[in-house]
Amino acid sequence: MPPGLSNVLAISVGGEHKLALVKAALSPTLQNTTGQFVNGEFQLQVTGLPFQNFVLEVSPDLEQWYFVMTNMLATGTFTFTDSQATNFPKRFYRVTMQ
Repeated sequence: MPPGLSNVLAISVGGEHKLALVKAALSPTLQNTTGQFVNGEFQLQVTGLPFQNFVLEVSPDLEQWYFVMTNMLATGTFTFTDSQATNFPKRFYRVTMQ
């Protein structure tokens, strides 16, 4: 795993749509991240303290990261739907609290 990597939910999509979680120490304000496929789309749920800002990034290889969004956990929970997840042989998600 590359140095400095944390809070990553690793998703490998393809023939069997397997889900793997990379264990990492969560920040004090990030309480949980979960992911699942719903109706052919991948949904990532972020749970933390209300009104905390976070950054969501994606990666094809855990080395190059691409910005997706910055958002606020207005109620403490946010769900991101990635309808393009199945277009990639593997896709990794990283949530960083700000």
